[in-house]
Order: sequence, then structure tokens, then C-alpha cells
Amino acid sequence: MNLCAAKALSDEDWREYLYGSLAVARELGHAPNSSLIAFAGAHPNAGQRRLSAEFMEHERVRPIERVAILTDSELLRGAMTAFGWLMPNMKYRAFKPADSGVACAWLAEVSRFDETIAVAAWKDACQKLSVAW
Repeated sequence: MNLCAAKALSDEDWREYLYGSLAVARELGHAPNSSLIAFAGAHPNAGQRRLSAEFMEHERVRPIERVAILTDSELLRGAMTAFGWLMPNMKYRAFKPADSGVACAWLAEVSRFDETIAVAAWKDACQKLSVAW
């Protein structure tokens, strides 16, 4: 689960996020095969997305099987739905922020976790970070 409430993301912030995530995965002994993410403020820019791809290749990070993106952008949700029709095996899907339970159910199709606990943790994180959709 990743909830970014930052107002700005520097390249250094983004590197810290990437390497911090890798450290957690190594500490746990495995990488996630699904992820729930949302950016409530700043979003990674094109350079940071390129940095992510380079990071994953350099660190040999295996691709995540499914990624659920919570966004209030109708445009992004619509575009991702259209891509899903064109590419049914696409592993990214966008949901309204209020649909975190539906997003978790989609992720649970490929991951083992307690959906009720995941949704509660998501809502708790939003509350603690003062993220109101």
C-alpha cells in the first residue's frame, strides 16, 4: 500500500521512496505481487517514471502482477478502462478513491491478504495523512 500525500516530489524524494520500498521487501524476504497506490498531491514526473524503470532493471525488481490506482481523475480512470478493453491482460486498473474495497477485491484475486484489514488500514492512512477525497 502506497499513499503519497506530498505536495512536491523531488528526484531525491523519489529515489528515497524506491530504495525504501526495496529495503522493506528485502527485510520481509519477498517483493509484493500486488499494490494499492494513490497520489493525493504530487505525482511522479516523466523523469521519475523513467528513473523507476531504470531502478527496477538495475536492482532486478520483478514486475508487480497487479496495481490498483486510486484516483479522483475521471480522465485517468476512463483512459485506463479503455486500455483494459484493448489489452485485457493489463495489470493496472484505476478506481475511485471511495472504491478502495473494490480495488482490494481485484488485488486479492492474485494476492493473499485480509481485504477487511487492508481497507481499514487504507482508511486509517488517509485519515492520519489528512487525505480527503
